[in-house]
Amino acid sequence: MKNFELKKATLRNQIFFDPLKILAVTERTTVVLFATFLVFLLIKKIGLTDSLLTGGIISGTLGSLIITLKTMYYDEALSELVTPDHVTSESVRNALFTLGYSETKKGIFSSPRKLFSFFYKCKSENITHTIIDNKSNLIGPYRKLLKLANSL
Repeated sequence: MKNFELKKATLRNQIFFDPLKILAVTERTTVVLFATFLVFLLIKKIGLTDSLLTGGIISGTLGSLIITLKTMYYDEALSELVTPDHVTSESVRNALFTLGYSETKKGIFSSPRKLFSFFYKCKSENITHTIIDNKSNLIGPYRKLLKLANSL
């Protein structure tokens, strides 16, 4: 990853750029809460415990919430990758296609898999490719851009 500039956006900028990620966090937390509740209800019905163990439900949901927030806003944080002059835009496009992305609109590449939500794609899941001063400027999830930079 020589001469590549990869910078993560601040949390404030990430929320401003893609407010639907907050809804995705809420959606995932609700699904985990419901699934954890069902597991502990099944444990109670089978007879492994006498009570519902609400502490286990709350701590499991809270742990999942922490992991989800770290994944969305740190591991897959909205980031910007600037390539050096010698990397052509065609090689960037080919690398994106090799990584499984497809071009949905001109300069916007989308992966077939949803990263954050179960039901919809967030705007920050896409990789946006623009050219500024003969350098490719890419905006998208951090780990995906890191993988792209390593493949170039």
